[in-house]
Amino acid sequence: MGLPQPQDRLSQSEFTEIHDALDITGSVALNVRQPVGAQTAPRAASAAASGSADAGHTAQPDVLKTTGEQNPSTCADANTEEEPKPTGEVGPETQETKGQPTERKEADKEGGTQPSTLAATAAPCVAAVPAPGAEVATLQQILRTKDCNLALVSDVDEQLLLNISFKQPIRLASFSILATTPPQGFPTEADAEDSVSAPMVVKVYCNKSTLNFCGVVDEVCAFSVSLKPEDVLTGRRIALPGSKFHMCSSAQFFIQENQAGASYTFLNRLVFYGVAHKRYS
Repeated sequence: MGLPQPQDRLSQSEFTEIHDALDITGSVALNVRQPVGAQTAPRAASAAASGSADAGHTAQPDVLKTTGEQNPSTCADANTEEEPKPTGEVGPETQETKGQPTERKEADKEGGTQPSTLAATAAPCVAAVPAPGAEVATLQQILRTKDCNLALVSDVDEQLLLNISFKQPIRLASFSILATTPPQGFPTEADAEDSVSAPMVVKVYCNKSTLNFCGVVDEVCAFSVSLKPEDVLTGRRIALPGSKFHMCSSAQFFIQENQAGASYTFLNRLVFYGVAHKRYS
């Protein structure tokens, strides 16, 4: 059973973001997906560039292969239909022209509306292209960013373990998690394969820098919270008990469950508020 839900007892206005106190290089995340966009994007761009440059050379062979090699039976049928035309069937064609002008006009009308029908069906396909999501990033990138265009994504399952280090002991007053932009290529429907969702159950530890997934089972957390969807959408500050985080050199965040029970968990930003203790020489 978790600890009671947090109450905003502290006046959060007296605490500011302690971004400068973060030891970003010393912070570690477990069970996170490594970013691959930086490796695949240049290859995709070069492939697209080479494809556009060779479009004039490759388009015509593709068309020829499509009409002449992929389906020989279709090509043979087309030839058998076209051969009787010059063999002297002008009379029957003339009779059909005189006797059935209406059918010809209707066929012409149907033929004339075909391109517009194709255009009408192609337009929704263009409009249905999904908006780009966030790029998969590392914990260090997430801690440095001020925007929500990057996403930290779990790898094997929905759980994440983040070990946040500070340059000096601080009084950690509160934190906030932002999860507004899902990563690219991941669905958000819970029943979909490889779906993602925002964090929900979060357990926080203080000065447990060697904590791993085996340790979170037995180690008692200093604070736990069940986030609501609006908490991760607005980045609401979650107040921490001052008696347990007043000399915090590192903080561990164990994200146990996500909002929708999806396969993976994502977040865009992790922000900390507090005050650094003065150093005495």
